[in-house]
This record gives sequence, C-alpha cells and structure tokens, in this order.
Amino acid sequence: MASGKKKNVVTAYLNKVNIKKKDNLKQLLTEMYGAEGARNIRGAFDTIQMKNGNNCINTERNDFIHSDYDFSMLMSCFQDGEIIRTTCAWLNSIRRHIGKTVLDIGCGNGIITCFLASILPESTFLAVDLSANGIAVAKQLRTKLNLDNVVFMEGNYSSLKDKQFDTVLALRILDENCSPVNCRFQAFSQQLETKKTQYREQMELLASLTAPSGNLIVMDMDKEDVSSLAMLDLLRLSGMELTDFQFLSCREGDMKLDDLYTAFVTRKTPTPVSYSRLFSQWSSMYFAGSGNEGYKNAEADFMLELCEAGNRKGYVTSHPVTKDQTGQFFICDYKDREDFFILYQKNLSFSRMGIYPISQKPEAETLLKEDRERDAAAGFITLELS
Repeated sequence: MASGKKKNVVTAYLNKVNIKKKDNLKQLLTEMYGAEGARNIRGAFDTIQMKNGNNCINTERNDFIHSDYDFSMLMSCFQDGEIIRTTCAWLNSIRRHIGKTVLDIGCGNGIITCFLASILPESTFLAVDLSANGIAVAKQLRTKLNLDNVVFMEGNYSSLKDKQFDTVLALRILDENCSPVNCRFQAFSQQLETKKTQYREQMELLASLTAPSGNLIVMDMDKEDVSSLAMLDLLRLSGMELTDFQFLSCREGDMKLDDLYTAFVTRKTPTPVSYSRLFSQWSSMYFAGSGNEGYKNAEADFMLELCEAGNRKGYVTSHPVTKDQTGQFFICDYKDREDFFILYQKNLSFSRMGIYPISQKPEAETLLKEDRERDAAAGFITLELS
C-alpha cells in the first residue's frame, strides 16, 4: 500500500505538469509550431550542437531548449520524460534523507525541484542553474503550481560556498560540468587517482555546502568504471559517509537502450570512515562477482591488478587517424599459481578478464592471434605489447 501511494504521488505530479515520455520529436514540433517552424527549430538546434561539439558546459544549448515555457516542457518530455519519472520516484523513496533546507544544483527548468517542494511543504528550497532561460521557465512552473517554498536563482553554485544546507542535491550535473579525462587503459588504482583529480574540486565544494549531519544526494551517469568510487572516496575524505547506494535504469530521448545511473546518499559525520569500509560497500553493489566473462569493467581491472604476476604477452590497438589507444589484449601470469594464467581483453566499450587452467593457454594464444589479424584488417594500428 505504501509503495502504491508513493508511486501515485509521482504519477499525479507528472500528470499535473504534463510530463510524459514522448518519442517522435519531429511530429511533436510540427504539431506545436507547424512544418516550417519545426524545421527552423531543428536547424537552429543542430547549429548550436555543431558549434559547441562535446563541450560539457553548454549554456547556449540549455538556454535554447528553455527559450519558452511550452518548448522547454516539450523537450523535457522527449529527452527526459522517463528520466524525470525515475528520478522523482527514487527521490520520493528516500525523502527521509531530505531536510528542512535544500539546495538543488543544476535545476534546469525546475521540474524535479518543484516536485520535491510540492511533496515536502515544510522544507525550503534554493535551486540554481547557469541557464537564465531555464530559471525563467522554472519560475513560471512554480507560479503555475502555486508553490511558496522554493526560490530559483541564476548562477553557479560555487557562489554559495559560504552557506550550508541540510540537504544538497546534485542530479546529473557532475559529468556535465567537468572536462572528460581519458584513463580507460590505466590500471585500476591509477584510474581511481585520475578520476579523483577530475572530481576533487566539485566533491570538496559539495561536501562544504552540506551542513553537519546533513545529506548530499547524487545521481549521475554510470560508466561501469571507477567514477562513483572516486566521488565517494573524495566525499569520505571530506567527512561524508555512504548511507544509500542504488542503480537506476532509464532511457533518454529516442535512444534504443537504457542508460544506467549511479544514485547515492552520503551523510556528513564527525566520525571518519575508513577506505576499506567504503570499498567494501561500493564493491558489494558494483561488482558482479560471477567470474571470468561476468566481470564488469571496473571489476575486471580490479581483479587484474589483484591477481596479475606480470609477463604480459599480447598487443594493443590504436585509431589509424588520431593514434589514440583503442584496445589492450594480452595473456599474463597468475600471482603465486603456475597452473593458471590470465586472459585480459579491453577496448573502448568492454573489459573481459578470465582466469584459466594453464592447459588452455595455447588456445588463448591462438585467439589473440586471430583477434589481432581481425583488428588489423579493420584498419586499427596493432603493436606488440611492451
């Protein structure tokens, strides 16, 4: 019964603001603006995308999407309808962690902020975003919903560094607001340190904004790498303790496959938490533990670092134009065991690490030889592993 009530709260709100998953953007734009208007909008959007490329912070794009209320809501339905529903349901399930004063960072057009403000009328919300148009739309939504416990503010949350809040929300903003760092082919511990360098400034600021005994709530894209562990370790060093960790699965826009999101809650505590305890919590959620082909990317890298004894034999691949590394494929010795060996295969999309009886080593060597010939035929640069 309680679960049904929670779900009904989310559904009722989304129906009220008319946020539903919609698939055909061209049809939606044509219905709202006519054929010519739809073409003009799509052309302007494509121009912005081409101009800004893969820049993480794309204020011009966000300002365009939120250029008026109806267009902003339409784009929210198309791009984020399923994500908004999933996020609201998750936040509703952990509402016990949301305190009296709440900071929502990167609030966009305010749909999620207003949801929380509507179900938590005793709490007060300050929501910030870099997009002036996003904030303007959020204020319109607040008025439509007759909410008096939320303030929307244009700007960067770093300007609030001298303030503290019972709850800080950082929903889908971390990777969008930092430059990507390529550490795909580093060892597990190296990846962790690289990612900590990437997220350090953000995590320290988020922790400082969280009041004593307050909660920081984070949701961000999961890449099956060490990003979430790096975030959590930095928060640990800033006095934050992991209290809730979940995976959320939902689809963006007209993508064919679901994206996976990491969602967690950390609480500011006066008692330091050890890294070993944090790693145990993280790995119990993150590692599949099924062995060989069942390892996730980060788990494969962790197991390799844990079990490898050296003597790698194999090859690496690189892109023929950019010369960037694209793969790593090798056999190596297994630590303290002469009757087993490790087969490791990694490219830009998957990692595989298996532990096999030494009797199967000739078969694995043949497999690597065939894989190398196939990669070379596909145009990749292949070099002996040094």
